[in-house]
Amino acid sequence: MSTLSSKDIGDLMTMYSLRPCLLSEALPRENIKDNPIYLFDRGHLRTLSRPVRRVRDASGEHIFIRGKKTAVNDWGGDLYVPKDFYPVPIRVALLYFATKASVNCDKIENAIMKYRRDYWTWFDDQSLPRVVRPTLNMLQLDRGSEFENFLKPLISFYVSRLKSSFDYLLDLCEKRTVTGQPTYAVFTEMNRLYFPDDGQTRDRQVEEHWTRSTGYIWVRAANFTGWVDTEPELPDRTPPFPPNAPAPPGPVVINRRNSIQGPIDLDEKILDQHFDDFVRMRPWEQAVRVRNPFKSPEYRFAWASVQHEFELKYNTFLNEMLAKRKQHQKDWNNYTLYRKQLKDYSYTKVLPTLYVERPQNEDFTLEFREFIFGLRQQMKNFQFEPVIVSDVEDSISLDRKNPFVPSNGAYIAVKPDVLMI
Repeated sequence: MSTLSSKDIGDLMTMYSLRPCLLSEALPRENIKDNPIYLFDRGHLRTLSRPVRRVRDASGEHIFIRGKKTAVNDWGGDLYVPKDFYPVPIRVALLYFATKASVNCDKIENAIMKYRRDYWTWFDDQSLPRVVRPTLNMLQLDRGSEFENFLKPLISFYVSRLKSSFDYLLDLCEKRTVTGQPTYAVFTEMNRLYFPDDGQTRDRQVEEHWTRSTGYIWVRAANFTGWVDTEPELPDRTPPFPPNAPAPPGPVVINRRNSIQGPIDLDEKILDQHFDDFVRMRPWEQAVRVRNPFKSPEYRFAWASVQHEFELKYNTFLNEMLAKRKQHQKDWNNYTLYRKQLKDYSYTKVLPTLYVERPQNEDFTLEFREFIFGLRQQMKNFQFEPVIVSDVEDSISLDRKNPFVPSNGAYIAVKPDVLMI
């Protein structure tokens, strides 16, 4: 028997949500609405009435769930819960359970930023094909699972505001100043949607939902004695985009020796954090890049380099799986044709044109999910080491066309050493 941290529990629940157990192996479903006990049974949400009617025999305490005999443990206070289930605060799941709402958030934000970039590229050179204005249907947003709909992730409130304001945000992407330059109003508006109460730190819906989420959910886990961390607190939330509009394009001067608290110093403070996902992945879909958490050009370049490697690895596997699935379908078509010709031989006396053995049944989606899970484990164990910057000059002017190569021709060691466990 062992104990798990909050992060371990969140990873366990996420894994089961991606690969839930068979319905026949889970507890039977009961629709209990009055003061139920909520259970997370290996990817399935279940409810149990309280108090429950129980029976005792030589093997111990039992209850019947829709006629199925189920062994229970006595947790005191007339609380009987099926064996192998342990209480976990709902707030732990709110913080550490990976939800599809966060994937939807990244899809919407990426679509808005891409449209803004593509629109102004077309506006500057209208000989190019006009950019297509995206719609929510084009983004193929994910539907939350039954457990996620019960949980109501904290990010879901922001996602619902993004959906309702999507067309308005695209209009802001096309907005320009008197000089004809694009504005940053869309990013300011998205920050306001993230913190609708004061535009900086307050989201009353999130705070009220966190306050109400004081109960427990019972999680089935093998060799697990319970949750050992302290009660989690609502984390500090930062707006998705820098609160101040970016400066106009121009040379940037970075002082390496005299800066007291530069962007690199601020970035080094978050190196100990675990960056769970560099890209969002879902079977048979293109990977979606997540937001770069760093501020300095050096660390942003390092993040983008690692992100590109993971995205390239995922896209390579995606292309291989698409080819395998296409070939497997072709093999089945040939086998179907062979069986048809063989069946018609007694009438046509025409031998089959080719002999084809029956292809094996393949679960390519399961293979895809296992690959995604393994790649996420690699992302989890990825660590950055501090950037080593060559001390070329006290002040180095960077070229905006290539912000990682100094304009004076001297190169900086911008890519840090990384550790892959």
